[in-house]
Amino acid sequence: HCTFSGPSASAGGGMNNYESSPAVTNCTFSGNTAGWGGGMYNRFSSSPTVSNCTFSGNTAEYGGGMRNYDNSSPTVSNCILWGDSPDEIFSYSSSTPTVRYSDLQGGLPSDTVDGGGNIAVDPLFVDADGVDNTVGTMDDDLRLQAGSPCFDAGRNADVPSGITTDLDTIPRIVNCVVDMGAYEFNGAA
Repeated sequence: HCTFSGPSASAGGGMNNYESSPAVTNCTFSGNTAGWGGGMYNRFSSSPTVSNCTFSGNTAEYGGGMRNYDNSSPTVSNCILWGDSPDEIFSYSSSTPTVRYSDLQGGLPSDTVDGGGNIAVDPLFVDADGVDNTVGTMDDDLRLQAGSPCFDAGRNADVPSGITTDLDTIPRIVNCVVDMGAYEFNGAA
């Protein structure tokens, strides 16, 4: 239940995992910049479990959304990676992420294990760069609009045990199937 928005770093603008494998759930990564891994950088055998997160508007030289390096192979489930530059996921040096039931702009990279249920269509954010048209500021709205293809498109089994709410603290699962991303659509967006 975190928001990583606007920081800049040489590696891992939002989060830098070094020899660690945290569980990251119901988080947004937006407007972060770095040389490697704008949203998240996983290195030296870091293989986090990333579930129901949204990555958007992050930039880096490699891995705008996420970069994986040196035996780092995260599991990404029920996530949205959209609008990151130059790419959503970049992996190098024996790193092979597994992605399932997620929405990735441009589809899955060739060095990624397809866990099934993935899509590559506009998630229909309410307003990814907010009223000020600047990504990574407080007015950004990464909730889903009515008609989003990410509604009821996740996998309930990938919601970690004990997680009952989304980033807005509304029920994590509405209409019997979890949505992709950090926010569950409740009809109010």
